[in-house]
Amino acid sequence: MRNLHIIFYAMLILLFGTGSASAEGGAVTGAGVAAGHAANNGDAGGVEGEGDGAAGDGTHNPYRAAGTPVNATQAIGMAGKVRDVMVQRGDLTKSWSSVKITEAKQRTFKNEKEWIIVLNNPKETEPGRKTLYIFLDTFGDVVDMNYTGE
Repeated sequence: MRNLHIIFYAMLILLFGTGSASAEGGAVTGAGVAAGHAANNGDAGGVEGEGDGAAGDGTHNPYRAAGTPVNATQAIGMAGKVRDVMVQRGDLTKSWSSVKITEAKQRTFKNEKEWIIVLNNPKETEPGRKTLYIFLDTFGDVVDMNYTGE
């Protein structure tokens, strides 16, 4: 069910070019998917050492294109790009821009491996939104994003 919601919202974003954070269930999925697409397309600028092309060069996720799963360092870099795009778009407050990733771990969800990247922002004023979880597939594309970790 989670994936159907994400796919539907991603299609809306691609069709209409808009996305905003949803307060429903603590999810920021629509914004996260849009930010993930922007980050993978180089719109947010590159992360040094990622080797995934210059900003705006039109390349898509190079790991998916090569069929190469990302490692922890690469997953952290991709999540950092997503965070940066979300701050630039206003989906996250500016206090998130300096937040470091506190954890990166892999899990299996519905027989698929995915990365869970955890960011904790002690400056966030809303208590239920101090910890952000970014879920990436094995190639570094955003699968989901929320404040619950589920």
